[in-house]
Amino acid sequence: YSDGSVRAQMWEVLGIPDGDDQRATRAWDLGGGRVLHAGCRQHSCMEKGAVVYDAETRTVLAAGMLRFRCAETTPSRVGCSRQPILTTFVSAGRPAPSGALATIEQWADAKSPDAEREMRTLP
Repeated sequence: YSDGSVRAQMWEVLGIPDGDDQRATRAWDLGGGRVLHAGCRQHSCMEKGAVVYDAETRTVLAAGMLRFRCAETTPSRVGCSRQPILTTFVSAGRPAPSGALATIEQWADAKSPDAEREMRTLP
């Protein structure tokens, strides 16, 4: 949502596991203290989220959201694009490691290979 906080929106798209085994969480050890956590939005699992973080420092390295543009491409406030978009979020003050960005890209390619791409820098 254009007027919603990124944090609140990421919580929504990480809300439930995105898989068939009904695990309470979806996290994968990437090695070197890095973890990928992924999920989807409850009642709308086409919308998904992933975060790569450093477990030792508890620092988010990169985050991605598979979403659909709603009311961004049309003059009215209704309707959503059928084309998914991967929005990758990075910090302006701390460059994201290339491995973290690659992990977000690989996750998105596995979930929605035809998704458009955009990068947003956060303060």
